[in-house]
Amino acid sequence: MGEPSTTSSSGTVTASAAAGAAAASDEDPLLPRGQVLVANEDGVTLLATRGTGGVVGEDSAVRAFDDGRGGLVYQSAMLEGAGGILWQQSVDVEPVEVVAPGFADQVTLEGAAVVEGQPTIVFSVSVVGEQPDDYEESIQSVRLPAGGRQRIDFTGGFESGLSGATLAATGTISLQTFDTAVTDFRFVDLTGRDVAAPANPLADGACGDEPDCPTGLTLDLAGDRLAWLQAEPVDGGTRYDLIVQGIEDDEPTTVVPIDAALLPDGVLPSTVELAGDLAIVNRASTNGPNPPPSSALLVNLTAGEVTELPESGYASLTQPGSSSR
Repeated sequence: MGEPSTTSSSGTVTASAAAGAAAASDEDPLLPRGQVLVANEDGVTLLATRGTGGVVGEDSAVRAFDDGRGGLVYQSAMLEGAGGILWQQSVDVEPVEVVAPGFADQVTLEGAAVVEGQPTIVFSVSVVGEQPDDYEESIQSVRLPAGGRQRIDFTGGFESGLSGATLAATGTISLQTFDTAVTDFRFVDLTGRDVAAPANPLADGACGDEPDCPTGLTLDLAGDRLAWLQAEPVDGGTRYDLIVQGIEDDEPTTVVPIDAALLPDGVLPSTVELAGDLAIVNRASTNGPNPPPSSALLVNLTAGEVTELPESGYASLTQPGSSSR
């Protein structure tokens, strides 16, 4: 199976579905501000970290994000590695399909934000091919409700690829990539052009197979802060510091240590989310080819507290701020 060569209705939301979604623009938002989403086989759950929790999506999901306006974008778990991406804009509308299941050999929803007034999603697409050298990975976008699919940049090939990406409201995308054992951080816009980020900890060059390489690069929704995890080898494992820094700044604004016991042998940080005074550190088990999902860590940047979420699955944050819900 390969990625379609041109944009088509099988790759993006249909016109009729877009019209229905657009008509819902004034409806009640589905997601309150300042809370935590967890996607897993039971659906998408809003955790009661602040305010009221509950199930906001009943379909099994591998990832879920706030669309930047309180709507829900999620990737179905129904087709392993290439589940469809759906968008539910508000409480009273049904989800619409944005990217069809099986669109490519592998599809991963990476993030969402409102860019220039339009909810926009970014996702990685991998085409395997018949030979190892045929493998090709790219980061792509769709602007909702009815935008076409756009390829932004190539992110990988044989033994290289994308570790994580984040979209900010500025249209800037953070990319953490790897090439064998080398880690690199880059920033591009929605057309694939490089974006300057003076605070990039790898601005002077990629990091090789070294124990103190940074990982977990992310942007907050506003696009004015970076966050990453700085590794530090310690007795009995690796400790990570969560670093938060203004994108133009020379020094961090916040440093929160994460105890090595929260990332023991066989558990590594995967992606980081940043919104307001909260951050999420998703964790992944390295035990076996298909390990069960781990629970993420919730970081309160103001209090400097790190807690383990009570539910396993991929976690993300809704828009920053407070909500009456």
